[in-house]
This record gives sequence, C-alpha cells and structure tokens, in this order.
Amino acid sequence: MRPTASLRAWLPGWPAWIYSAKTFAAAMLALVLAQTFDLPRPYWAVATVYITSQMLAGATRSKAAYRVGGTLLGAVAAVVFVPNLVNAPELLCLVIALWVGGCLYLSLLDRTPRSYLFMLAGYTAALVGLPAVGEPHAIFETAVARAEEITLGILCAGLVSTLVLPQPVGPVVAARLAAWLDDARRLVLDALAGRHDAASRAAALRLASEAVALEAFATHLA
Repeated sequence: MRPTASLRAWLPGWPAWIYSAKTFAAAMLALVLAQTFDLPRPYWAVATVYITSQMLAGATRSKAAYRVGGTLLGAVAAVVFVPNLVNAPELLCLVIALWVGGCLYLSLLDRTPRSYLFMLAGYTAALVGLPAVGEPHAIFETAVARAEEITLGILCAGLVSTLVLPQPVGPVVAARLAAWLDDARRLVLDALAGRHDAASRAAALRLASEAVALEAFATHLA
C-alpha cells in the first residue's frame, strides 16, 4: 500500500494532465499551420506555445499579448540597428547591448506581467539582429518571419486555452484573496490581544509579500 500511496502523491493531478494535453495540441496546431504556410522556422511557433501557455486562460492571453508587443518592438529595433550599423560591428554590439540592458532594466522596474513586454523587446532584438550581421540585406525578412511565427504560436496557445476546458482567473484570485483576508484577520486579533512574538512578525511579512503577489496576479483579470 505504501508504494501505491507514494506513487499517487508523486503523479500530477488531472488539471496538470489536461494542461499538458492542451499545450501539446496547441503546439501541434502551430507546427501544422507553420508548415502549411511554408514559414522558414516552424520551431519558433512550437517553442512560443510552450513559453506562452499557462494553467489559467486569462494568464495565457495576457502573456500572449505582451509577447506579441515585445516581439514586434524588438523586431523593429533590429531592423533599425543592423542595416545602419552593420559596417561598424563594435558600435552595433554596443547599441544592442544598451538596448537589451535598458529593456531588462524597465522589466525589473515593473513587477507585473507587463514586464514581459520589455524583456521580449530586449532579447528579440538580439536574437534577430546578431545572426543577421553576415546577411544584413535579409534582416527585414528575418524579422518578419520571427514576428509571424511567434504570433502564430501565440494565437494557437490562446485559442486552445480559451476554447478547450478553460480555467478562468477570477475564482483563483477570489480564493487567494479570501485566504489572505483570513490570515490578516488572525494577525489583527493577535495584535489586539498583545501578542507580538517572532511568529506574528513573520506572518506580517508574509502577508505583505502575498499582497504584492496577489496584485500582480490580479492583472490577468482584465
């Protein structure tokens, strides 16, 4: 009996299996469509599905929207940088490094899922621009191909997440908020009772960190 119980504890539950099957179906859909449209790098679309997909439908859609915006911004930056600076490789590397560093800085300033837009804008410019230094005349086609394939993967991930057994964000946020309010109520009662031990201080710090995480998580509600 013990091995069976431990095996059940180790195996993922049904939500995880459903999420895995949905992500695989979205990835295969993106692969088939990318090959149908004769896109040059279908693996970009497949990888985008796995990078973008989340357990909750709202989180998948918001992350997809930020990824599209960041990809387009980074692709435009690569198209601007490479043709104008291809004859000065040192300056080109410096400009791309400054762009990536600036985007990373902005992503760290924003603690919400919106930071994904800046992060994508940074490394997309590097991924598109640096390999195209040897063929600067093909930078526009490379940028368009990456934008098309990533957008295709995002659309497939969002479509499958929304239509096939979607898991909305609202009930999850409501449950986490109710649990946070219960913990806050117990902390207030302890404070009124005059209990100010190490456990109470640790609970207060935990409530503060959970409030920040809950605020960031609630951005998916829109």
